[in-house]
Amino acid sequence: MYFEWEYEVTPEVSKLVTEVLLDLYDESKDNEKIFSKDKDQDK
Repeated sequence: MYFEWEYEVTPEVSKLVTEVLLDLYDESKDNEKIFSKDKDQDK
């Protein structure tokens, strides 16, 4: 999976950025799970 760039970027850099963004995305999903667990405990 690669993102389209407005300017020239080497495949290595594109891959690195993609991995970082995917890591951040995974973390945000985990945080949402934790957050929804906290809301359930309030009941």
